[in-house]
Amino acid sequence: MWIKIKNNILDILFPLNKLERTVTNTNPSEFLQVVPRAVNSPYPDTVVILQYRHSLVRTAIHLLKYKGNLEATKLLSDILSDRIDYEISKQNINNPIIIPIPISKNKLKERGFNQTERMCKMIQKNKNRNSLDFQYNLLKKIKETKNQTEIKKREARLKNLLGVFSVSNSSIIKDREIIVIDDVTTTGATLKEASRALYQVGAKKVISIVLAH
Repeated sequence: MWIKIKNNILDILFPLNKLERTVTNTNPSEFLQVVPRAVNSPYPDTVVILQYRHSLVRTAIHLLKYKGNLEATKLLSDILSDRIDYEISKQNINNPIIIPIPISKNKLKERGFNQTERMCKMIQKNKNRNSLDFQYNLLKKIKETKNQTEIKKREARLKNLLGVFSVSNSSIIKDREIIVIDDVTTTGATLKEASRALYQVGAKKVISIVLAH
């Protein structure tokens, strides 16, 4: 209830622009008809759904990530939910653990929420997905790092994230198939480091599903 009130106040103080209104008034089917799908993922074991370069995709993710807009969150959550179902079936994934990429304490304090975790919780709530094992505290970001967008070279991005994630309960991960969720990937460094941390404690298989690249 408080989130909805907060959003209404923000909409009054900072009215949505034309692109933002388009996003918030579009259902998933309509949205997917006008935005480009990602053709191939540039990274191993990573599924990318949309092309970030499209203005509507960028706008939707901006509303999700920086404004906490409920309509944009629901739109992207529904698209993500359908793709999770598809990949589980296509890749014959058995009883996966689904983990949103965590953010640092400082970023969480600054933003007030983890946008990827918020999408996962919306999927869980709206679809009554009791059959899927969502875990929100298994993977933790234990180091503050520079913003990846500020680092140009891929090698430097990988070094920046080395050892940034830890797993709080390795016994839950051992011999399980894992789906890692994120909103945007640029070089794949974050997802690669998350997968490394999960494999290190015995994960059987790790794939990533990302909204946009």
